[in-house]
Amino acid sequence: MNAVIARHSRGMRVLLLTILLSNLTACTSGNQPVETLSTRVRPTNTSVPTSPDPTSTPAPLSLDYPLPTWSLGAIQAPVVFTIYGDYQSPPAAGLNVILAQLLALHPGELKIEYRHFPLATIHDKSLIAVLAAEAAGQQDHFWDMHAWLYQNQSLWSSDDPQAFVERLLDVAENMGLDREIFRLAITDSQLQSRVEATFSHAIRLDILSVPYIEINGEPFVLPSTLENLEAYYQLARVGTRQYDAYPPNRFDLEDTQIVSLVLDNGAEITIQLFPESAPLAVNSFIFLAQEGWYDGCGFYSVVPGIQVESGDPSHTGIGDPGYHFPTEIDPVRSFDQAGMLAMITRGPDANGSAFFITLTPRPELNGMRTIFGQVLEGLEQLESLPARSPLEDILEPLPLRITSITTH
Repeated sequence: MNAVIARHSRGMRVLLLTILLSNLTACTSGNQPVETLSTRVRPTNTSVPTSPDPTSTPAPLSLDYPLPTWSLGAIQAPVVFTIYGDYQSPPAAGLNVILAQLLALHPGELKIEYRHFPLATIHDKSLIAVLAAEAAGQQDHFWDMHAWLYQNQSLWSSDDPQAFVERLLDVAENMGLDREIFRLAITDSQLQSRVEATFSHAIRLDILSVPYIEINGEPFVLPSTLENLEAYYQLARVGTRQYDAYPPNRFDLEDTQIVSLVLDNGAEITIQLFPESAPLAVNSFIFLAQEGWYDGCGFYSVVPGIQVESGDPSHTGIGDPGYHFPTEIDPVRSFDQAGMLAMITRGPDANGSAFFITLTPRPELNGMRTIFGQVLEGLEQLESLPARSPLEDILEPLPLRITSITTH
């Protein structure tokens, strides 16, 4: 069979997720707004007096960013969230709570990088707050001050700048910092210049709002709810496992292929594959099964009495193995009974790794989806699963998972 095998671009995945999540986020309460600059005005200096004898030294530049990039989580994490925030921004404070929840959900798998974007044209104390965080960082207490600033935003946001400085001196001392060293740091003209430069740095990157988020270098373009960020995290995690091309042929078309989906409840689902009807789908399925792609995959989409869906490790229904292949239609095969195994597709000739199993005849799909197998035993394991939507229920436990796929 001559087939054009297309690799699915990262940009297209982001666009597809954005479109699919838009219906969910439109009806989700608690969406975090963003604060946007109306003009590209360079901020003026803070009202904090400068020290005649500065004691701080410049931090190393990181990709032209004028201050250190502070991070939490695993150093070698497969997924990195890069955040640009403003301590005086309520939406940024809300995001800080959500990021803590994400870190708790994915210990060892997630890294949070934090950079400053003080909206000094909007907030009168944003620059002073950054100075406080960086001064605390010089005494190894950056994250303590970072947390205090966000958690107590409503307490200090009404302070006048000088009163805010006095409050910060007391807070720093209560944290165990040397009060005088802290005072000298926040009045250091060199540090003030570099703090101001964070504004220009963000503007040069065309960042005009906070909080601004990138996930593994991809801009996050949806409201920063926990559900949306979890979906993007999962897709980014899958992105680290993808393949560059469709796999070489690994089976003999004349062989009868029987596989078992071993489930986490100890049961199995036995399936007969149809390599003569869908050689591309079967070859891809066996390749991914042998690679462990399906290990841990849950049944993340369940329409009781209709069908169940699995095969995407992100459990969003949007993830793919990094390649796509054409739809294969064999007129001999039809959705005339329950237990038919077929490919999920997001468009013409866009088969990937996701598959569904019917729980009832679905003749309306005949000629539209690639049928590449049929359940021989164990369909009852799927018939009792509760209804589940992959995006709306992304934070809920999966009712059933595939631990491995074995071939016979």
